[in-house]
Amino acid sequence: MMVEDQQLAKLLHELPIEVKAVLRCYVERFHTMEVEEEQLIAFLQSNTVLSGLKCLLAIHTLEQAAILKRCSSMSSESTYTMSLQTYLYVQKGLQLHQPVYATDEMEQQMWLSGEFFSGTKPLSAQMFVFLSALARTDMKLNNNQQFSKKWVEKVSKRLDITDTSLIENGVHVKATSTSIVVHLLLELAIRLQIIAVNGKKLQWNKSQLMAWLQMNSYEREQLLLTQWFDWLLQYSAIKSHQLALFHNVEVDRWAVVTHPTFIQILKLLQLVGVVEVIQSSTPLSKDQTYFFRKIVRSNQQVEGLTMQESGDIIVAYEQYWLRWELEVIADCISEEEWVIYRFSADTLALAVEQGRNRERLLHFLQSNHVEKELPAILSTMLQQWMPHHAAPYVVQAMLLDCQSASIADELEQAAVKQQLSLQRLGEQHFIVDSTIVPLIRQWLLKMGHPMQSGTKTIAPLDEPAAICYPLLDTNIAIIEEDKQLQESKVILPELELDEIMRNVMSDSMLHTTLEHLHRLPRQWTDKLQTYHASTKRQIMEQAIVCKTEVLIVINNQKYIFIPQSIVELDNGWVTVGHYAVNANTERDDFHRTIVRLTDHEWQAMQILKPSL
Repeated sequence: MMVEDQQLAKLLHELPIEVKAVLRCYVERFHTMEVEEEQLIAFLQSNTVLSGLKCLLAIHTLEQAAILKRCSSMSSESTYTMSLQTYLYVQKGLQLHQPVYATDEMEQQMWLSGEFFSGTKPLSAQMFVFLSALARTDMKLNNNQQFSKKWVEKVSKRLDITDTSLIENGVHVKATSTSIVVHLLLELAIRLQIIAVNGKKLQWNKSQLMAWLQMNSYEREQLLLTQWFDWLLQYSAIKSHQLALFHNVEVDRWAVVTHPTFIQILKLLQLVGVVEVIQSSTPLSKDQTYFFRKIVRSNQQVEGLTMQESGDIIVAYEQYWLRWELEVIADCISEEEWVIYRFSADTLALAVEQGRNRERLLHFLQSNHVEKELPAILSTMLQQWMPHHAAPYVVQAMLLDCQSASIADELEQAAVKQQLSLQRLGEQHFIVDSTIVPLIRQWLLKMGHPMQSGTKTIAPLDEPAAICYPLLDTNIAIIEEDKQLQESKVILPELELDEIMRNVMSDSMLHTTLEHLHRLPRQWTDKLQTYHASTKRQIMEQAIVCKTEVLIVINNQKYIFIPQSIVELDNGWVTVGHYAVNANTERDDFHRTIVRLTDHEWQAMQILKPSL
């Protein structure tokens, strides 16, 4: 469990019981859906024992704790939503969506008659392949905001996920996409802020890329899985509460499912290497039963790479921060638990094209080699296949065509007078820096030779622009985890109504309700006393507007009453509502009896300012 999740678990434990009741009700009904504030409060009033104002204050507390997010706009009512990651840990903390585990008898039958499906490569491995392949391109999209078909076909060969496997399991993405898998991986990289889109150009965020490469295996996989789940919610019929069932399964235990929708989820989870699945027909069920168990990859403790006498390099599978550089300087010839890379003349030539040189490569290998000395064969390889000097490169400049030698002579003389050096090519051309073009334009205008506007191109270029595989600091420097539980940054607010009213947004229902409550006559809220029938009605009406509780006295007994409506009768009126009872986090304990009170049934009354 990551630090943020530990903080959330600690926070759930500290929530007041009324707030926890509201949270449970919200999570059970709305999951990660967006819900309008008015609809939410109406639902909570009908499904909890709390007054509307207490529900509003509970929602405010959850918003302050960053469990719920409030969205508002000028054109629509405020809405609330909960992120998928928060939802998964909240529902687990509230012990919702409990999985069904296989009994000993079921497991015995499972192993005898079941068909075993092992997990594939983890999602992080498939993301790594995509990112390293992307780094070899010019990072440009075509006019349809897609990659070239040829590149997509090439990178797809190294991926376990296929478009067909996604479509067969209910994923629906626009048909215009070149590849659903590439669409998925690109979107995940953007969500992780590893890549940003700038028009038709993709840009690296090198710090985020390096941080992701250096994360430990468990955290990296959990981070990706959360984004993968979010993606599935957007592009399939899968619901968040179905994902929650998988999230709640304990490690090393076999869970059992028969529902078709969850079976589809299992197949999608298997595509990203997080479950082992056994399909079995058991005497306990007429239908096919699916058993599944989570795959949790432990962190590989081996650090560094090993270079053999043959020149092959061996590195642990998930040491992505080292494999990132190896992908550009060597060929991957084996990709199991240990990955083997091999140098060749072609790979070292490619490395030179990507800005690497002999010194950098030697430094990389020496810094990360587990042994003190590198094999002697390495020097021979580098001498033969990699030049000592840096690779030639192209400098982009502007060519000024004066159209005649005489104009070029005049311009050259003017440059000499201004002590500005111009590099002349032939009779009528100069190589110039773009920054001095405005100055040259002024000189030529004074000479009576105005320049044409704009810039001409020689001819369209068919070759792609220069590519550059990002250079990262690949010396071993793994980010240390903070093993100690940090203090939660979320502080539950003290429930001072005046303070809350000053701090909440003025367009919120809570602010409006508190403001109305604040304007009521002080004697109605500060003191328990008797009133005339007409005043009793006024007080009940205002309590309904403020969605709050009323303390009433019936036969010398005090009761807390939550009014909901006033109903007119032929001979008077009645207040419809219910008596307040203690909120309970267990939904099975929820009960409420609607009562109808005439004004002569109670004596003294007082509007209560709520507290949680």
